[in-house]
Amino acid sequence: MLYDINKVSYKSTSQGGIGMYALILEGGGAKGAYHIGAYKAIKEMNINISMIAGTSIGAINGAILAQGDYKLAEKLWCEVDMEQLFNLELKPKDFFSKKGFNDYSFRQAYELLGQIIGNGGINTDPIKKLLNEYIDEKKLRKSSIDYALVTVNIDEYKALELHLDDIPNGKLVDYIMASASFPAFKSEMIDGKKFIDGGIYNNLPINLALEKNYSNIIAVRTFGVGRNRKFNTKDADIITIEPKESLGKTLDFNTQTAKYNIKLGYYDSMRVLKKLYGRYYYINNIKNEHYYINYLANIDESIIKKIAKKMNVKAYSDKRYLFENLIPKLANLMGLPKDATYQDIVIGLYEELAKALNLERFKIYHYDGFLFEIYRNYKRKESNKKVVPSMYMQNDLLAILKKQEIILEIAEILLIN
Repeated sequence: MLYDINKVSYKSTSQGGIGMYALILEGGGAKGAYHIGAYKAIKEMNINISMIAGTSIGAINGAILAQGDYKLAEKLWCEVDMEQLFNLELKPKDFFSKKGFNDYSFRQAYELLGQIIGNGGINTDPIKKLLNEYIDEKKLRKSSIDYALVTVNIDEYKALELHLDDIPNGKLVDYIMASASFPAFKSEMIDGKKFIDGGIYNNLPINLALEKNYSNIIAVRTFGVGRNRKFNTKDADIITIEPKESLGKTLDFNTQTAKYNIKLGYYDSMRVLKKLYGRYYYINNIKNEHYYINYLANIDESIIKKIAKKMNVKAYSDKRYLFENLIPKLANLMGLPKDATYQDIVIGLYEELAKALNLERFKIYHYDGFLFEIYRNYKRKESNKKVVPSMYMQNDLLAILKKQEIILEIAEILLIN
């Protein structure tokens, strides 16, 4: 056993402020709630942001954040739903939601698409009205944070990468709407010219920071649909914050999903900025690699045989077989990369146990505290021989069930029994 539940001792850690950074926000529609959580973490870490650039939803979020209104941005995401954003007779909520196309009859889908096409795209007047309420052009122009966006003038076949000073007074919301004119939306008209979403040209405009000679850049990904152009970043230190799970659908503006993605953005950012460990959980003060090597090297031969049996391979008991055969097979079973460390494997096993035990995810754990919670909850469920969650009992997930059972059983043998 790697952990003694009777010996718990840990302290919290903190980090002071660091230099000036540019923040780049990727386009992605409803996935943009992730930006808001990321920005909260960045501010809590006392990182000085002096420029924000974004495309599409990144341009919208970027403007509100650059004007100094984080709370307002959070309020927008947590209170506004699809019916306030889209002016359609048929309610599009289910059509664009995770339930997907199948929940609409063909006739209803046909009518909805007919409205969109007949109107030259989804009417964005409600969105623009909302932006006029939330974006204060005077406040943004007085802000100490530089701001930039990307859009495309389709009449002139010209991409525009604009800093705040390039945008005429009184036209800021127009250009932000132009940046966020998703292909299904009506094109934004400015001075008689049509503009569409900047994501078709540059969805993650890191170059706007490079051109301003920023060497410290934080890029927040959403993996939204769009083109990410490549630039020479060899002289820049780029910190990338990105989700390891889907953020939902591009047009699914759902407050429940938004609140979840804000949390995810916050904790994923803390993982990167505080150098936390874990693929699913958020853990600090991990033991070093030698600690886990020594633990594995001292495993009893009977344990090795049990692991081999669970993996349905010949049950050799020597340590060489453990390190050269069983552990690489286990890492592969867990979906870890070939260069995964012993530390990765052991922590990954603990995470699988934590998930099965329904340990709270959105929390920063000290390593000892994380193990304490696992062992405490495991003892409560000791009468249950398996801690495989019921979600894996669905017929269409039988393959996952088998794999998960094996991983969890090995975790119990290796780390608890």
